[in-house]
Amino acid sequence: MALPIHSKAQDHLPPKVLRFIVYNLYITCVQDRNLDVHFCSLNDPCCVAWSGLLPLFRARAVSSTWNEAILEISTLKEHLFFRRVEDAYYPHPWHINTKVRKGVLLNRYRVYRTISSETGTGVYKAYDFGHPAGCSKADRVIIKAWLSATDRECVVEQQVYEIIRTPPVSGTPVVHSSDYDKEHGVFALVLQRLGPSLEEVLELLPKNQRFDDRMILAVAIQMLDRYKDIHARGIIHNGIKPGNICLPPYDSGVETQLYAIDFGLSFLLDAAATEFLPSAHRADTVGNRSYLSALGHHGITQSQRDDLESLAYLLSSLRHGDLPWDPPKIWRLKMATPASVIFRGMDQSYFDFWKDVKGLAFGEAPDYDTMRKRFEDCWKQGGYGDVPGRVDWWEELALYVNSSL
Repeated sequence: MALPIHSKAQDHLPPKVLRFIVYNLYITCVQDRNLDVHFCSLNDPCCVAWSGLLPLFRARAVSSTWNEAILEISTLKEHLFFRRVEDAYYPHPWHINTKVRKGVLLNRYRVYRTISSETGTGVYKAYDFGHPAGCSKADRVIIKAWLSATDRECVVEQQVYEIIRTPPVSGTPVVHSSDYDKEHGVFALVLQRLGPSLEEVLELLPKNQRFDDRMILAVAIQMLDRYKDIHARGIIHNGIKPGNICLPPYDSGVETQLYAIDFGLSFLLDAAATEFLPSAHRADTVGNRSYLSALGHHGITQSQRDDLESLAYLLSSLRHGDLPWDPPKIWRLKMATPASVIFRGMDQSYFDFWKDVKGLAFGEAPDYDTMRKRFEDCWKQGGYGDVPGRVDWWEELALYVNSSL
């Protein structure tokens, strides 16, 4: 594509004519290089688009009128991206969903779907076109975004991922990037895209069908491994629920591994302290109320025992489909509900696990290996396989989906 970049003639063209010429040159470039599969923008092109649009960018350097025309074209909403993705309408310019969708985040990520959003924060699916092959090889990632980089959850989540990054804790997502995007006014934390959560898997099951005993034991064994490693770094997850445990990425080579996600509500223990003591001040009640520990409802600082108590509630809900309490007096029911009700119809190993957890003091390191061995023995007695806790989650998911058709 040839441009008259050495001539001053374009400086004397009417603005409308110049914009028309620039726009058609832009469209011709896109069509010549089959850029219909691109997710990047004229302002933030991928490397393939950059090579195709180089003549336009050179024209900007030698002519102010060309530059103004190209800037105007690049700000038109309908031509901002080479390819439209999911349509979404957010009428308020201050809304975080509007901000993350109005352009390319961190020069390489384009949001295409909203997973969830609240005041000042949201979780999104996005394309990453930073691959050397450009948008044709775009990966899919998860982006957590905040309007304020000083938001408590934003700060805590960054701290946690920094702690578990080196050496990496298995069963936690990889952080691809994190930075504040000044153009869009959001802080973006870019994470590895994982498989569906246990909550999504449960929604795929036929009505009234729950996880079988083998699946629940696999969750128990693997999550004890996750928490043993996470707690060793001085991190209390405080976020266990079916929606915060994910299957591995499909065809990733780690199909048997579960992932713990969402550390925005975590607590950080002082690893340098010789003794852990709960705070003298009442802590805010944070976390999913159905799975929160009983002491957590009273504002008592949480520690390892609270994560494991929440894990016990999760295992019970996977078995029965619900928990024996509902708001608003949920904490009273938790305190009053005996283990015989919580783990009704379940193996003795769950009762023994509950007894060990309820006997822990604040900050006391649990005997994870003993707890794990009880579930392993139960696994072996059930004849579920040679390696306790080893389940091909994607194979199981396929079986569940097929059985529901």
